[in-house]
Amino acid sequence: FSPGSSVKPIVLAEWLDTGHGLNQVVTGQKTKFDMTKWKASCLPPNSLTGIWPVGNVEKSEARQMSVLTATTLSVNTAYAAISSELDVCDVRDMAAKLGFERADGADIQLLPSITLGSQNASPMDMASVYQTFANGGVHCEPRAIESITKLDGTPVTFKDGTTVVPPPSKCTQVIRQEVATAITYALQTVLLPPGTAAGNGIGRPAAGKTGTAEADKQIGRASCRE
Repeated sequence: FSPGSSVKPIVLAEWLDTGHGLNQVVTGQKTKFDMTKWKASCLPPNSLTGIWPVGNVEKSEARQMSVLTATTLSVNTAYAAISSELDVCDVRDMAAKLGFERADGADIQLLPSITLGSQNASPMDMASVYQTFANGGVHCEPRAIESITKLDGTPVTFKDGTTVVPPPSKCTQVIRQEVATAITYALQTVLLPPGTAAGNGIGRPAAGKTGTAEADKQIGRASCRE
């Protein structure tokens, strides 16, 4: 499915990792971006061409705003402006580090529209990304089995008597803890008024992000919690 705006925190991770801040102001004006001016250091010159028109759901979002507000309200034009100041190759690399993969197994396409979640992903992919934020920037490869026991709860053993142990979880610090903390803080505002997921709290500290596909065909939420 198309993850839509739930991909925006990946862009935010690259934004913060390159020294930008949550309080930096960007424009939310409806814009037609000239993709020839987009940064793509891993591609041959002039690889990106064409015009990318970006609009918002609400007319009131066409204004100057902080990156934090753009995250809280999930403003497409503001995030496109954020992405235009980054290198699309670096955004692709950040996505891969955080655990994002295309659902069809193909390489992530180097297009500015990656910012708005145009490339399909699975729920497992998105859970893998968001657990990295909740885990202080440490990404752990998804593991389907935590333990193997018999019906009575005793461990399953091999013929030689040794216990059957699932493969260990592979965990790596992929982004700085302060970056993950800032992202988690920003995503907490999404669940508070006037955030796009206001009223969807779970009764304890939580962070998350809404994501709507093109034409509202899929609407979902990804979250990370302590």
